[in-house]
Amino acid sequence: MMVAIVSVSFASCSSDDENGGNKDTDALSIVGTWVQFSEKEIKWGLVNGDWVFVYERDENKEVSHKALYFGADGTYYKMYRDSEGFWLKGPSVSSYYIQGNNLILGKDTYKFSISGNILEITDTEIEGDEREDEVKRYRKM
Repeated sequence: MMVAIVSVSFASCSSDDENGGNKDTDALSIVGTWVQFSEKEIKWGLVNGDWVFVYERDENKEVSHKALYFGADGTYYKMYRDSEGFWLKGPSVSSYYIQGNNLILGKDTYKFSISGNILEITDTEIEGDEREDEVKRYRKM
C-alpha cells in the first residue's frame, strides 16, 4: 500500500514540473502581501487561426510602490506606498477566489502562477485579431 501512495505522489509532482510550474496552485499559497517588481506587455496577432507574437514591451524595474494583499478569509485589496515609505491600504476591499490556475477578483478573471516567492498574474484582452497579455510579477513580502 505504501508503494502505491508514493507512486501516486511521485506522478503528481512529475506532471506539475513538466508544465513549467504548478498546474493547480494551492489556494493558501497566495495568502499574504505581494510587492510588484515588474510588468510587461505582449502583443499577438491572429494569423490563419494561430496567435503569432508581434512584440513585447518589458519594464523589468522595481515598481515597489504597488502591492496586493490576499487574506486567508478570501479578502483582497491593493496597497500603495506613500512618499514616506509607509504602506497604505487601497480604498476598496473585495473578494477573491481561485479556480485551478484562474484568479478571480470580483468580476475579472486572470491567469496566475506561484513559483517560490514569485506571483505572476496575466491579464489577457482580445479585440478582433489582436491579443494583448499584461503580465505583472510580484515578490512575497
